[in-house]
Amino acid sequence: MSAPTILVTGASGMLGGAVATILRDRGATVRAFQRRPAGLEGIEDVRGSLTEPEDVRRAVKGADAVIHLAAKVSISGPESEYRAINIDGTRNVLDALRANGGGALVNISSPSVAHLGRAIVGLDATPADPSQARGPYARTKAAAELLAMEADGTDGLLVTSIRPHVVWGPGTPSWWAGSWIAPAAAVCRCWTTAWP
Repeated sequence: MSAPTILVTGASGMLGGAVATILRDRGATVRAFQRRPAGLEGIEDVRGSLTEPEDVRRAVKGADAVIHLAAKVSISGPESEYRAINIDGTRNVLDALRANGGGALVNISSPSVAHLGRAIVGLDATPADPSQARGPYARTKAAAELLAMEADGTDGLLVTSIRPHVVWGPGTPSWWAGSWIAPAAAVCRCWTTAWP
């Protein structure tokens, strides 16, 4: 059996780059799709935009699977940008997979798609709900997750969505990590010093 060809969208980002590298190291043929070069050794770079259907079709062509990490992740900007990238971009990935004859899609979502403003403790995977999600990122990721999951089992598509939370590690931008790691560490020190 030959190695699978896997497209990773958003491989110029920290998580996407790590996923692409792990897949490459496990023997997959990996293609990276994003707006700027990922610069990952042994991984084919395909540059383009999720908002351009032809760019996405070109990137997906011949792939057995897509790991879709690319998204507009921000706390600012017009909602139309979030919609174009997060919802329409996911639709473009699904359409490209259909045009490719099907395949597997791992849609990277967010816990924010089901957050209703209170702690989610002891609950199972609450369905994504764009009408209840808070802010343009969460609303558009919720709509994109629903779109992706509705495609599961149709037109040769096998779809799953996962919701990683607070991802950091090598390559985390220092401005982002610094914004919450120091306060979190202070809280942890309080817990550990108060713990018997």
